[in-house]
Amino acid sequence: GGMSRAVVHMAAGGIAGALSALITQPFEVVKTRLIDQASRSLSHVHYSGTLGTLRTIRVEEGARGLFRGLVPTLFRVIPGAGLYFTTIHTLRSATQKNGKTPTPFQNMMVGGASRALVTAVLVPITVVKTRMEAGTSYVPWEEGKK
Repeated sequence: GGMSRAVVHMAAGGIAGALSALITQPFEVVKTRLIDQASRSLSHVHYSGTLGTLRTIRVEEGARGLFRGLVPTLFRVIPGAGLYFTTIHTLRSATQKNGKTPTPFQNMMVGGASRALVTAVLVPITVVKTRMEAGTSYVPWEEGKK
């Protein structure tokens, strides 16, 4: 039925999101560190390029540093990807009444509406995730771990 299909889409999206996050988290940390460094007027450049930043983090913080922010990322991406897959499926099904194929415009609107909904719901955890990846801003459960 409709509910069981929604659960399947939610689970598939969550699993896909979790696997993606595990693979890409070190690069998210690097991106955040480089952006954070560029936004400060530093006379000393600590991070240099993608590979150099990966190496610096691994040497100074260990492998754990490359996965800083993974927990809030998973709290964000598992329900986010699940909600996105489910919303897309639900809205696309609504545009396919009587077996009609959705128009490109309908597909664009379905994708945009789904992404907007997920983004709005996940803003708070996204802020926490980014602060943890930067390794510079306070989040309560990271106190004393630097």
